[in-house]
Amino acid sequence: MPRKILGIWLLCSAYYNWGIFLWAEHLENHYPSIIVSGFSVPLLFGPFLFWYVKFQTSDTRFTKDELWHLVPYILISLSYVSYFFKPFEQRVNSLLASNEGFLFRNLVRTTYIYISIPLYFGWCALKIFRFQRSLKDNFSNSDKIHFNWMLFLMAGILVIWSVVIITKNEELITKAIAIFLILLGYFGITQVDVFSKRTPQSALVEEVKPKYVNSGLDNLEIDRLHQALIRLLQTEKPYLNPELTLQHLASMIDAQVHHLSQVINEKEQKNFYDLINGWRIEEFLKEVKSEKNKKYTLLAIAYDCGFNSKASFNRNFKKYTGKTPTEYLNKYI
Repeated sequence: MPRKILGIWLLCSAYYNWGIFLWAEHLENHYPSIIVSGFSVPLLFGPFLFWYVKFQTSDTRFTKDELWHLVPYILISLSYVSYFFKPFEQRVNSLLASNEGFLFRNLVRTTYIYISIPLYFGWCALKIFRFQRSLKDNFSNSDKIHFNWMLFLMAGILVIWSVVIITKNEELITKAIAIFLILLGYFGITQVDVFSKRTPQSALVEEVKPKYVNSGLDNLEIDRLHQALIRLLQTEKPYLNPELTLQHLASMIDAQVHHLSQVINEKEQKNFYDLINGWRIEEFLKEVKSEKNKKYTLLAIAYDCGFNSKASFNRNFKKYTGKTPTEYLNKYI
């Protein structure tokens, strides 16, 4: 879903930039309708950004309830409809003279854009912060799941936005948005789809809570779930899957996500990320001693144990043992 949203967003942006190009090249006499039809496209930037961030940070489906974000775009677009029924020459003259109510409609449009985009940026930044705060409670490998690039892009645009409001230089914001979209396209394509593989349960644990006052779990159920979890980790070794998530693990022992999170926090005194990577380190230490693995590199063995990057392996190994892999192996193995 995020890639589809990004693709549609970039297509709409390309159409808008085409209209800007035609205007800059003084081709409004030939293509007035294309230019005017692109006037409302910037109203889509906020909704598309919100949808992209929402469906990258939560395992939900697109529903008709999401369409309310398009109401301003539809209403302002409809205000231009009468223009397209005018004769060609009149359309050209209206565009050049900014009559036919263009001044008022453009004022409404630009005012909404200036207000909505910073609000959408703030909304999206809040969702990203909340998501990144919950990463280690839901994902066993998080190196490729981050949206710092999005935060930097939004921060840059907001700085330029402030300059535009002060200087009234609309050309600057047009160029800034063009650069933003180019960078968005690059990073958006290289960014993994966090929820591309849907799991039976879609809820995420948003943050670690030291107390679960209203969880509904008693001590017997907590002990039962903990025993089921340890038994599963020992027998089926789900941690070998580098894409393992809390939702997937919960489904394997038929537990609710937040209940399993509570069990891990209270019984293991750690988050999901540290629990799983601890088991991966133990698996690595066992496998590295095996004669059959002597021909493999340490990194190859680490990958077989569920890690998906050298940086993640080294970081977790040192956190778990207090030493780098080489230091540890030279001293103990």
